[in-house]
Amino acid sequence: MLYSLRSQSEVFYPVQGDIHCFSHFCQFRTNAPIDDEQPQLYRLIETMEKVIETTDAPAAIGPYSQAMQFNGLIITSGQLPINPETGEMPIDIKAQTRQCLENVKAILEAAGSCMTKVRKTMVFVKDMNDFTDINEVYKQYFSLPFPARSCVEVARLPKDAGVEIEVIATC
Repeated sequence: MLYSLRSQSEVFYPVQGDIHCFSHFCQFRTNAPIDDEQPQLYRLIETMEKVIETTDAPAAIGPYSQAMQFNGLIITSGQLPINPETGEMPIDIKAQTRQCLENVKAILEAAGSCMTKVRKTMVFVKDMNDFTDINEVYKQYFSLPFPARSCVEVARLPKDAGVEIEVIATC
């Protein structure tokens, strides 16, 4: 017997039938009837994907989500230093770093998480000479134990930003 679990407004309910696995559908096979005590049902709910979107961070500028949540993790897309209210980008690298991290924070909060649950960050910089200034702001958002981090210099970032930051956090 094939059962599928479908999410509708964050309420999960079992659906019996032949539904193929799309991005927001999961399937499993069982001979037992579905009930509230069935462990497979709970494990399946934990593995479902959820798109995270908030107006408190800038909208995606391409065909991607602000973040995805699945298997107890939240993975954000790279956040540019764009103020979501004004659409403006600061010029100063410290202000850009602060705005990137505020955008990350807003997305994590929309997912029910927070900055203390960040386990990995990826920082992309246009000029590695800005490393010290970026770190000065970065350390205001994280404390011991600091998340793992990569920091790489890139030739160019979208909208000619000086920094872009993405994270992986737990729920």
